Amino acid sequence: MNYIVLDLEATCWMGKPPKGINEVIEIGAVKIDGYGKVKDYFSKLIKPSINPRLSGFCKKLTG
Repeated sequence: MNYIVLDLEATCWMGKPPKGINEVIEIGAVKIDGYGKVKDYFSKLIKPSINPRLSGFCKKLTG
């Protein structure tokens, strides 16, 4: 049996987000087998469209 572990990174601010919206900025996934061995991985960066500039806080937090 295989498992897919999904990770989403989103825009973030110190406090309330502008316009009250967070946007996905990265999708990551890893496929592991039943023994925990990594079989495949995926990573895709996504440019936010509502607030296209990342905050300093977000850059520091997400690396």
